[in-house]
Amino acid sequence: MFFDLQKLKTDLTAVIAKSVDGGLSIGADEVEVMVARDQGLEVSVRHGRIENLELSNDFSLSISVLFGKRKGSVSSTNFDDSSIKSLLAKAKDLTLLLEEDPHYGLAPGGLNPKKLVELDLYHPWITEPTDAVAIALAIERAGLSLNEKLLRPDSAEVSTTNSLVGYGNSNGFSAVIPRSRHSMSSVFVAEEKNGMQRDYWYSMARDPEELRQADEVGKEAARRSLAKLNPERPISGVFPVLFAPDCASSLISHFISAVNGSSQFKKASFLLDRIGQKIFPEWLTITENPLEPRSLGGAFFDSDGVQTRNNKFVTDGVLTSYVLSNYSAKRLGLETTGNAGGVRNLTLAGPSSGQKDLLKKIGRGVLVSSLMGQGVNIVNGDYSRGASGFWVENGKISHAIDNFTIAGNLSDMFFGIQALGDDADKRFNVRTPSILVDSMAVAS
Repeated sequence: MFFDLQKLKTDLTAVIAKSVDGGLSIGADEVEVMVARDQGLEVSVRHGRIENLELSNDFSLSISVLFGKRKGSVSSTNFDDSSIKSLLAKAKDLTLLLEEDPHYGLAPGGLNPKKLVELDLYHPWITEPTDAVAIALAIERAGLSLNEKLLRPDSAEVSTTNSLVGYGNSNGFSAVIPRSRHSMSSVFVAEEKNGMQRDYWYSMARDPEELRQADEVGKEAARRSLAKLNPERPISGVFPVLFAPDCASSLISHFISAVNGSSQFKKASFLLDRIGQKIFPEWLTITENPLEPRSLGGAFFDSDGVQTRNNKFVTDGVLTSYVLSNYSAKRLGLETTGNAGGVRNLTLAGPSSGQKDLLKKIGRGVLVSSLMGQGVNIVNGDYSRGASGFWVENGKISHAIDNFTIAGNLSDMFFGIQALGDDADKRFNVRTPSILVDSMAVAS
């Protein structure tokens, strides 16, 4: 299933060069090119039978040309010379229809990487569909082994993707990077006379050696589904709320949205102009490490072709930097932080505790394991979302709860973080452990 890596790197490098040279030859002042080639396999099984088997083989080419301060962007799935020539002509015609923007333009060439950085992101895995099917069936069997009477499988999936991603511009920078991404996932339905519950679990990594075992994935999905049976409505009131890691990740993602350069220059953020101000407890620091080898967020250049770097956005609770691309930085009169395309391997640092200690800190309150809805306003920070999880009484999990809402304001929630767990989840670009917020409104 694997492509000829070296040959394809050579081919994509040539596509970038032809596109850049072609753009300059038609009079463009600056040219930017992105290419990608993906090859993947995805299998899902249900009740011991193959439900879906998909092989993918995708190409993409995107070219942006700048004539003065007008920018035109076009894309295609064809890499041949005639397609590139046609794309460039369309891009030039498109710029005539667009308004000038004084902030358009490539990042200064000095911000491009001076050399390639090896981050060890390419680790091929499964080569045959039959192997993927065998793993998916093992996931399903493992989950069912916990309780065949109460459980039924909804799906077990195995996915593997090998990619080559390239970028180049008329400043002279060009790179084509191989990457891989693999995952295993499982969904189970638990059912008793008084109702049914559904939950899932998955493992994801660049290197298949870092994936959880297939039986662990199946059993964790089954365990989570069983734990949600016989839910009750929580007591309404104001209580401490503990966000499980996958829910906590969305919480910190709202912070990233608020300090993103786009939100700042549009003046659409509850954290507008807050550089130098304390917005988290003084013991909390938030950093980014995009150069971590084999990581899911690993990258040594961003979508602008700018060298990525270790960033520190919050130091001792104080906001020290916005999240900036080349364009948003220009709009704000600042310098890019190498974050075109988002943050990579964001990490929270501070004192951490195990879940038992966090539950003791709660005393009486809520552990949120799932969030629903989109009730978050980044402009004013208002937060209200549907949730399910567990009621905590006397510092211990008492019973499952669902169909309730948690509400607050993100400014208060961030400043009211009491503790972090020791269970940071590395499956996301925003890597968060459990987060305990001192008080939120809970309504059933």
